[in-house]
Amino acid sequence: MIDRRAFLSRFLATAGCFVAGAALRPFVATAVAAAGSVRFDEGVASGDPMPDAMMFWTRAVDPAAPRSARKLVLQVAKEEDFTELVLEQEIEAGPTTDHTVRVFVDGLEADQFYWYRFVAEVGGISRTGRTRTAPDPDSDRTVTFASTSCQNYEVGFFQGWRRMIVDDEAAPADKKIDAVLQIGDFIYEGTGYMVPDVDFRRAQGEADSLVDGEGKSRRIASFPSGGTQADYADKAAKTIDDFRLIYRTYLHDANLQDARARWPFICTWDDHEFSDNAWQGHTSFGPRQTGRLAASQSWFEYIPATLSRARAAAGVAPEARDFSSTTVKDAPFGAPGQPTADEDPENRKAIGSMAIHRALSFGKHAEIVVTDTRSYRDGPPQPKWWVDKYLGGKAVPNSMDLVATLDAGRDANGGKPPETVAVEGKKQPNPQKASPPRTMLGADQKRWWQQSLANSEKTWKFWISSVPVTALNFNFDAVPLMSVPRVMVSADIWSGYPSERKSLLQHLQDNKIDNVVVLSGDMHLHAASAIRTDPLDSDQQPVCSEFTVGGISSESLFRSARHVYADDKRLAGLFFGGDEQELEVFNNTLKNGVLSSMTYAATGSTYLAGLISTDKANPELNHVDTSANGYGLVHAGADGLLIELVTIDPPVADLGTAPAPVRRRVTFEQKPGDNVAQRTGFSGTPAFGMDTGDTS
Repeated sequence: MIDRRAFLSRFLATAGCFVAGAALRPFVATAVAAAGSVRFDEGVASGDPMPDAMMFWTRAVDPAAPRSARKLVLQVAKEEDFTELVLEQEIEAGPTTDHTVRVFVDGLEADQFYWYRFVAEVGGISRTGRTRTAPDPDSDRTVTFASTSCQNYEVGFFQGWRRMIVDDEAAPADKKIDAVLQIGDFIYEGTGYMVPDVDFRRAQGEADSLVDGEGKSRRIASFPSGGTQADYADKAAKTIDDFRLIYRTYLHDANLQDARARWPFICTWDDHEFSDNAWQGHTSFGPRQTGRLAASQSWFEYIPATLSRARAAAGVAPEARDFSSTTVKDAPFGAPGQPTADEDPENRKAIGSMAIHRALSFGKHAEIVVTDTRSYRDGPPQPKWWVDKYLGGKAVPNSMDLVATLDAGRDANGGKPPETVAVEGKKQPNPQKASPPRTMLGADQKRWWQQSLANSEKTWKFWISSVPVTALNFNFDAVPLMSVPRVMVSADIWSGYPSERKSLLQHLQDNKIDNVVVLSGDMHLHAASAIRTDPLDSDQQPVCSEFTVGGISSESLFRSARHVYADDKRLAGLFFGGDEQELEVFNNTLKNGVLSSMTYAATGSTYLAGLISTDKANPELNHVDTSANGYGLVHAGADGLLIELVTIDPPVADLGTAPAPVRRRVTFEQKPGDNVAQRTGFSGTPAFGMDTGDTS
């Protein structure tokens, strides 16, 4: 961590002047010409822009001495030719951090483009990166963010980043991207997320051979079709070496590397930086606490986030902390007879090794409130031990009623929780009857979130949540004679934590905190929503809006469902249709209801399906594109928001560094004081079941 002011005074005291030409040019010439040069194969990056500060990153390895530390110099300039430097700082890249370096520089100018590079003392120079500091707190200009999520290296290419770069190069100055919001799943924790109908395997290079705890290579084979979770477990990262290899593989992608060199990133994590559906120190694959600690350390090494040096926003003290090395051991927790997650000291050490929730301000009009939805959350509403003991190891679909009872714990039924819960017509012991209501943010982060939003005076408050707040359900309860309850699409998102969800939204409503916009990912779809305290009450006034983005490369929700239900004649019609199974009926199911899609499956008539449609299926949902890969663009200014959801073609063809073709663009506008965004434009090819509105 480098304080520029302290460095500058030290430099002036020892060198007598701060002139690039005097000492720098011979050093650079030597570095470029030297044999055995240090390599910067993972590129450069910057992150967490502030008006006067930035975090800079690279990884530097000397192939001739791969286990040795090497001295570097970070150079920062206002011009791309580096003729006049504003900073030249010595640092060291060594094996304890996998040769990565993170350099925090303050004393910079607000709203200023900077170019930067790293030069090795023994020879070698990195590519040049460009970044931009945040506007001054009093700046009235419109700011622009890209919203991204979910990039699985194996199942798709990263050409969405190239589309974003090409479009940004052509954009007018007032619409160019200031920063990228990466909302989790920057990596996937192993290999094996294969797609049955994709005829390629994008090999993870050296990450195909992960390293076990004894330093022995264990080859990672392709995940077999129809494999079990146990099959995948052997293909998941377990050690710090495993996670580091995966990050390096991802960062060798030219499109991702160019994006990191073009814009500063503001990142949070989701589950796949650790393990699928991770919560606290619990992982679905591999070791628990030791795996969680390794995942946290590798994220800290490869993501240029400002944590311990984070600034107060809206007068609220920051709580983020840099990674602190510790030793943990794997131990079970959470089941009867075992300590709870909060009681287990190994779990507390693993998740307490760092904290990433933080806030950043951009001029007058944008507060970025970044939350961590994995480190402090309670486990799923149906605990694994309960599922194994009472349900034969197979969890039942999460009905809204069942989840509401389990989630409320000892507060259910007005503080008189039922002894049993109904599961598929049978009564089973209530596993949560003595537990407190479940949480996703944890008490400390929840309090910080509430204060940050209540105190903010910015026009727009962006809540960065890796998982959607929008309730996504199958309204089976509306189908006559079916006797099936309303079922959640996923209990891993905020729908599965209804008590805390309502509490957070009630806080916004009670304190009249308007202009809150949730930006989320995780679900591999594009969506625009108007969020209410009761997700099923369409008469309620919305509390905030939400925009969920599909993955850069991860398989879309529609394509995943098509694979899962391809041979299920009962349910297939809720997800896809047509001779080639390419009709995105899933959109219609979520927007217009189960009965509408069942009608279409039986008749093939969109007219009849429309007659049966309902606005009660998912009342919060205004727009949905379940087949989306792509990203979002958010322009925030004094007069309002302009949001664009960009859907690209499924990224399954290797286009190299060519931009992904755009399948459709949908734009929305939202005015200050409104908590609903209105769709204002559509272009491209509509998806099935999508109300495109104005197609001009």
